[in-house]
Amino acid sequence: QRNDFQHKLSRELVNNYGIIAVEDLNIQGLAGGTLAKSVHDAAWSDFIRKLSYKAESAGRWLVKVNARGTSQQCPCGAAVPKKLWDRKHHCSACGLETIRDHASALEILRRGLRLRTETPALAGVALEAPRF
Repeated sequence: QRNDFQHKLSRELVNNYGIIAVEDLNIQGLAGGTLAKSVHDAAWSDFIRKLSYKAESAGRWLVKVNARGTSQQCPCGAAVPKKLWDRKHHCSACGLETIRDHASALEILRRGLRLRTETPALAGVALEAPRF
């Protein structure tokens, strides 16, 4: 069931987006800690592997971005410190108010797009604009 879901989701992402940005998580480090069962249950590395080969075969770009600080930074670039239990994001610099996970996802995408433009071999690749 999980395998089928991962195949369907990875296919949908590759079919609909030219660039897919994900956090470059230390899966082995997470799997050895207190989150071990959750990490293994999620099968994150299996999903990324499926996403990677499908993106490559479709001419899409999968980029792994540094996970550090994605929940502490606003997509506008301003620092927005939060405690682990803070679930809302409010940026006094740009006024963005949303849930923490959405702001983190936007920051991951921003970093991925920045990496794309900073990588000379990929800068000329035509990709669809991201949809939110």
